Amino acid sequence: MSKLAFAQGTDSDSASKPVRFFIEKEVINANDENEKEIIQLWKDYINKGEYGATNSPYWSYQNSTSPDEYLWALNLTNLKKNEYETQCKIIGIFPVEHGYHCLKSAFSHVKDGELFLDVIPTVYAKKFNGKFLLVNSTTYHKEILEHYKIGNINYYVHPSHKFDLKKAKQMSAYC
Repeated sequence: MSKLAFAQGTDSDSASKPVRFFIEKEVINANDENEKEIIQLWKDYINKGEYGATNSPYWSYQNSTSPDEYLWALNLTNLKKNEYETQCKIIGIFPVEHGYHCLKSAFSHVKDGELFLDVIPTVYAKKFNGKFLLVNSTTYHKEILEHYKIGNINYYVHPSHKFDLKKAKQMSAYC
């Protein structure tokens, strides 16, 4: 059983249903200072419901012009207008490379007494000027992955992949 992390939010539109937030009991660091701030940031972003806003106060635009594109799966603009109650369960939060933190959450809803898992997104956060902001996952991966620029092509290489410079040069010549 999960413990309730946040009370249901209020909304001026009485027809909308607030997203209920829970923290999985196995997330033992959820009350640590950084993790608590990041969870609140995620909650505020979700409750605001402005997916894709290019001026969101929740996101860093230092190396990216938009929030994560894959978050379309959350359907944030309609999340609170659904006929069912949506739940967001924090299932993991932990520090990763280069001062970033990773937050994993599971969105689900109950309809006719049955629980449906909708999506499990991963978001990254990093501190900027003493305040955490969400960071586009592409920005995070570009910073942590090995990088090669051959001609006009940028290669970002996963640690378990062996980069073949000869083939990269052939591709550059082909282009």
